[in-house]
Amino acid sequence: MASRRPPSHLAVESGLDYDHLYELHILWLNRSKLRSSMRTSTLLAGFALVAMVEVDVNINTPPGLLIPFAIHTAVLIFVHLFSLVIATQLLPELEATINQPCLGLGVTRLAKGWPVQICWFLSNIFGIVLFLVELILVAYVKFYPVAGSSSDRLHVGTGTLLVIILLSLVSAPFVVMLFRSISKHKMQHHEHKLDRAKELLDTINQRAIAGGDMDSESESYHSSGSYERSVKYQNTEV
Repeated sequence: MASRRPPSHLAVESGLDYDHLYELHILWLNRSKLRSSMRTSTLLAGFALVAMVEVDVNINTPPGLLIPFAIHTAVLIFVHLFSLVIATQLLPELEATINQPCLGLGVTRLAKGWPVQICWFLSNIFGIVLFLVELILVAYVKFYPVAGSSSDRLHVGTGTLLVIILLSLVSAPFVVMLFRSISKHKMQHHEHKLDRAKELLDTINQRAIAGGDMDSESESYHSSGSYERSVKYQNTEV
């Protein structure tokens, strides 16, 4: 069974230091986030547009239900298209930097910073929440003109609302646990970098102290040598 080795061994074997490897890891991670955001935004925006076009609207459907549905669908499509625009702008630059690392990693500051996180948040968190609300509104609009009283007409939409809320509560602990594990991994990396910085600072301080001791020894040596030379000179004069 192979033993687990720290990332420093991988850095030595590949000819790169640990900080450079972690920076490349961030670039690859952000590239995966942008690709995932593009696929998710394209899919959900297309579903929302089809839902708006293909949904059956009856003459008995109240405007108080159609207006929120139309506004919410427009907001959903805009959020995913905005995320898609960000990913489309950043992904080519990020892939060019990964494929040609000799050009330097400093040219992709935007591709490693807040624009990627905004794109990921809009597409995979806020956009998915909007899509769940869209499902509820579609259920209300689609099945509103059923036969029966007005209360019976709302049972289908209410059932969809309850199912989505129940499933969201069931999946919430898993999402929180996954987020905590990812955050723990990042904290361990930052602690490792902090320990390395402390070790480097201790090494610099030790070298400074050792250099100061050597200077004091050399000064004392030169002072003692000059004193001996002066005594010898006085003895020769006498």
